[in-house]
Amino acid sequence: MENAEELLARQSADHEAWLNRVPDSVTNYQIKQALNTVPEDRAAVEALVAASEDQNLIDGWNHAAGFKNDHALFIGAVALLGWSQDKVDDYLKLAITFS
Repeated sequence: MENAEELLARQSADHEAWLNRVPDSVTNYQIKQALNTVPEDRAAVEALVAASEDQNLIDGWNHAAGFKNDHALFIGAVALLGWSQDKVDDYLKLAITFS
């Protein structure tokens, strides 16, 4: 059986892990708010979408209710931007803080 100190340490570790988790999905509003924190990155995404001439990508960026981090269009856009997985994870973690 855990003593109070062990229980507190475990709960603290569980809470820290929960705070640092990368969400599976975020809303359209949330990802755009996160990207607004670095205007150059927001502009890079907007330019990529506009230049793509891929109507599915354009519609997704403009109208999707949310973005799943394992969706093919999301993964492809990240690859085209040349962003690291850490950078994407940081944006997703930030995005989930916006409501």
